[in-house]
Amino acid sequence: MNGGAPITNPAATVRVFRILKIAFLVYTVLLLFIVIRIPSKSHRPVDQTLEMAITIVALATLAMGFVSPRLLAKFARPSSQSAPAAIPIRRWFTGGVIGLAFLEACSLFGLSLHFLGADLQHSASLVGAGIVAIVFFSPGALPRNEDGNSTQN
Repeated sequence: MNGGAPITNPAATVRVFRILKIAFLVYTVLLLFIVIRIPSKSHRPVDQTLEMAITIVALATLAMGFVSPRLLAKFARPSSQSAPAAIPIRRWFTGGVIGLAFLEACSLFGLSLHFLGADLQHSASLVGAGIVAIVFFSPGALPRNEDGNSTQN
């Protein structure tokens, strides 16, 4: 198998994406375990303004996780050196990975809040929101070929 096969083969691309999604999910569950089991060593609570700002940014990244794959599919420009049939599959895969990264960022903001001294319930809820979002995340259907058939085998 050459290095480009998972990106041009639709079935292999879907398998790789599912494996990545499971890895992101396991990582996020481990972050929740860290938040729950390791106490914050901060001697004073986090400033309310900072906590609210981080929470707003975390929720914005959560929303971007669901919006970014569609934005990427709509506005991305293909490179001239790629095979035309592989471009939609690559765009779909890239959009999915970027979406997962945004969802993971929400959990990382929750971890940051925990170590800044925020309430355990508040920081764990941000990590939990990231877990739930990753579970329900889907980058959409595989793109279709020019003849209208799905690229999935």
